[in-house]
Amino acid sequence: MTSLLESIDQVEYLKKNEALLVKQIDNSLEKYVSGLGIGYVSHTPPSTDQNFKDLDKYCGDIVAALGNISALILEVKFNHGGSLNDLNSDQNSGLIELRGRGVPVFYSYNVDEFSRLPKGAAQQLRFMTAIEPRLQINKKAITYPEYNLKAAVDHLINMPTEHDGLAVALASFVDAEENIMNSGVEKLTTKALLLIYDHNTCRLACLSKEAVLYVIQRVINGEYLAESKKSAHLAVTINRLLAAWWSELDNSEEIDQRNDQGSGPGMSFR
Repeated sequence: MTSLLESIDQVEYLKKNEALLVKQIDNSLEKYVSGLGIGYVSHTPPSTDQNFKDLDKYCGDIVAALGNISALILEVKFNHGGSLNDLNSDQNSGLIELRGRGVPVFYSYNVDEFSRLPKGAAQQLRFMTAIEPRLQINKKAITYPEYNLKAAVDHLINMPTEHDGLAVALASFVDAEENIMNSGVEKLTTKALLLIYDHNTCRLACLSKEAVLYVIQRVINGEYLAESKKSAHLAVTINRLLAAWWSELDNSEEIDQRNDQGSGPGMSFR
């Protein structure tokens, strides 16, 4: 009985520290990104069980927007003595699928014990990891210096200008009025992130703002469910979602062309 109680206490300890870690990472991100003069808004979903059966939910513990430059999705784990508190294989395969389509999702955890957390937002982000899902094959913590959260954030902020068009879609999801600081970042569900980041969606950036909003609004109103959160089922559901989006995109292009013919050249993002 004592062993069972000890086991329960250990689980509660790990869960409590994971919750504290989510808050710490979010706070450090806000201070660091804002200090660069870039807007930072985030959403921490109320449920820590990200369910890929429903693409209208979330694929991480922190869903954030770095200005209108990029999203950042973190699945947070607590590193205790070199071992992660939890690693679900189905979730991992789902995250690998999303990452393969361009969604900027990482595992993030502390590289050392909380008591050694440094001062300063930049140093704190170096204390946290940003591990691509394909690299996290088991519960063993990966603490190589190059896999730190600050480096990942810096890379997303300094992406080449050819990705600017995707920022139009990000800003449209986050806030139709393009005011990132009053954002509804909770709109960045798994479905929204796929529409923005799938490698085949770059045509979206060539549409006018009105057409972008049309596509996003039509597709985001639909619900998309998968049989399970395993990557094979997730891939099928993603493809179904994107097929629906392509259909909406073709329709919106026709509307956009008719509008252009009727009212002259409109504003477009290329």
